[in-house]
Amino acid sequence: MEIAAGAEGSGVTTPSRIRPTFLVGAWGVLITSASLWGAHLRRSGLRIQLDAAPLYGRFDARIGPRVVVVLAFAAIAVYFGPRIARRLSWRHLILVGFLASGIWAVTLAFTDGVAAIGAPLAKRNEYLRGIAFVSTPGVYVHHFIAQIKAFPSHVQAHPPLIVLIFWGLSKIGLAGAGWAAVVVILAWASVVPAVLVTAREIAGATVARAAFPFLVIAPFAIWAATSADALFAAVGAWSVALLVLATRESGLKNDLFAVSGGLLLGATLFLSYGLILLGFIPLLVSLARRRFRPLLIGALGLCLVVGLFGYLGLWWWDGLRAAIGAYHRVDPRQGSAAFFFVANLGALALAVGPACLIGVTQLRDRKAWLLVGGGLVAILLANLSGLSRGEVERIWLPFVPWLMLGTSSIGGVGRGRWLTIQATLAVLIQTMVRTHW
Repeated sequence: MEIAAGAEGSGVTTPSRIRPTFLVGAWGVLITSASLWGAHLRRSGLRIQLDAAPLYGRFDARIGPRVVVVLAFAAIAVYFGPRIARRLSWRHLILVGFLASGIWAVTLAFTDGVAAIGAPLAKRNEYLRGIAFVSTPGVYVHHFIAQIKAFPSHVQAHPPLIVLIFWGLSKIGLAGAGWAAVVVILAWASVVPAVLVTAREIAGATVARAAFPFLVIAPFAIWAATSADALFAAVGAWSVALLVLATRESGLKNDLFAVSGGLLLGATLFLSYGLILLGFIPLLVSLARRRFRPLLIGALGLCLVVGLFGYLGLWWWDGLRAAIGAYHRVDPRQGSAAFFFVANLGALALAVGPACLIGVTQLRDRKAWLLVGGGLVAILLANLSGLSRGEVERIWLPFVPWLMLGTSSIGGVGRGRWLTIQATLAVLIQTMVRTHW
């Protein structure tokens, strides 16, 4: 038996070698089953749009000299990541997490060239195309549902806030996919600090430091540069972080954390409808700590955002119903609900990598489970809803960093091995599958 690195006092232990082997086998079976099932459906003539099932993309090997850059960064992160996590001061660790996670996402995208970093945001079905429909924010929001059929497909399936953000950038001289990509990547880079701050508050610095290298080098960074869901993830992560920090004790400072977290959580509701599920994380924390005042104050902040949009003419529930109608109208995908349920889990497995599965199943820290469990509940409900038929490697970006905290239970010499596997998986997906993001 090995004692997990950074699990001092938590009672976290690493089981025998058989269990990780079995789990990795199950991980592979899930992905293979989804892939074979998807191939069968395509041969049957169904349009599932997962040509690299369970991922949204197609197989296209692209091995070139730029791959050296991502391999070099991966090697540095794998070797120095655990050492940095142990030795740096907390403030410096947060800064390194911000920089390293942003660089990892960019270097992965760079394997297809500099232009590939901003290109996904410029596609005809993306949010930037929605700017053309904005005369003023108030008019756009007021007529959002009435005009929804005229919008690009992604705009139809989401609330209006992301288009308004990109519209605002264009008004201050930061127009176009390039500037939008910069904003998205900077936002994504802040996700790791937000998750680390939250983990430290709930489970302690030891758990946060142990998960640090896995958060930075995660395969799901492939879909962060560049999709707007990376920005959604950042707003959602900081909303959770602030609401969790507010549960520490009473006082004006923590009340401000609560209302700020509520405002950000309200903003996430108007970035992507499904992000309401992130509320399970601070809810579980509040229940465990028996601190309900932050929930009430946070709810006030959330209601202010919902009320503002309602005053402008868009109630969240009406927008959700319109988006569901648009989703079923414009999405050409076919196939059984059972297939997409399994394929979604397969895409999730690839996005988080086998180390996450190993870590979560070994995690014994009850406090850390408040965060990991909240993320799992959100994903399970999202999958059961049937409103995501593929593409969840991108859509679930706001949820997956919380699962990665489970890797804090991986200890000993196995940490380096699992980090290497995670980095290798990310490079393989990036270079073997041409995703649409």
